[in-house]
Amino acid sequence: MRLQSVPDDIQIAFISDAAYGHYLPVAMFSIMESLSCPGNVHFHIIDCGISRVDEDSINHLAHQFSNCIVTSTRIDGARLKKYPVRGHFSHALYAKLLLAELMPAISKVIYLDVDLLVMADISELWREKMNHAPVLAVSNPRYRFDPILSVPPDVNLLNSGVMVANLTQWRREDLQAKAFELLDRYGSRLQYCDQDIFNLILMGRWGVLSPKWNVQNCFFYQSETRSVYSEREIAQAVRNPAIVHYSSNSKPWQFRNGHPYRKYFLASYRRTYGRDLICADEGLTALLQKMKETWIMSRQHRLIKKLDQPSR
Repeated sequence: MRLQSVPDDIQIAFISDAAYGHYLPVAMFSIMESLSCPGNVHFHIIDCGISRVDEDSINHLAHQFSNCIVTSTRIDGARLKKYPVRGHFSHALYAKLLLAELMPAISKVIYLDVDLLVMADISELWREKMNHAPVLAVSNPRYRFDPILSVPPDVNLLNSGVMVANLTQWRREDLQAKAFELLDRYGSRLQYCDQDIFNLILMGRWGVLSPKWNVQNCFFYQSETRSVYSEREIAQAVRNPAIVHYSSNSKPWQFRNGHPYRKYFLASYRRTYGRDLICADEGLTALLQKMKETWIMSRQHRLIKKLDQPSR
């Protein structure tokens, strides 16, 4: 682990609370393991309640790589807990809106959710041209807004689980203040927390990445919704993902999870911790959920891969 960052480092931010802290080293390890360029990686951990044990695991991982540096910033989650969350979402997600404030010396950063696995060299994503966009991201085709927010039905909407953020532009436009103004106004109407806010303030102004950089669960399902990507582009991304994002409420560390790429997460967990994952949710209910999810996603996975076959 290096002790100081330099300007050419790849800057990567994660946000985690206690619920996700144990799986953060797995995502970090997948980045370092997939890095083929000689560059250095600076991880910025926004700590919303990570346990001491998980902090030790993060630091232990950092010491395994000479080209890795970790900076941790603990924030008071009380300022975020007044905002609503639904389902499996956490108040920690709103910390994404604070990135420019929490990283004052950083001009550009790759933000990643914890529930993902990097399967390609992240430096390729780092080299993507911003072209004056505040954010680069992957579209979320099955995403819907509350009608009261008056979002046009044909607008392209981003998934905020993987973003390349121009923090200099965020500060110049004071996006944080605008974001929290919208959050105070529409908080009760939000379905996807920070993601709704990003789409409202960046509508039509964010840059579109290849879908391979955020292969979401919805890519494995047939969709009648509009997408900026062709069926073949989605098929190629699913077949050869650069980042797999386990974006539903079913996570790869749960026994119930039936994601086609869960096996890669389990393998990465084993290499990270030197032991197999032990799932806490094993039982008949989880088994039935697993069977259903495996059947649906695997069937769609096979259909999608056929789209990527060369025509004869």
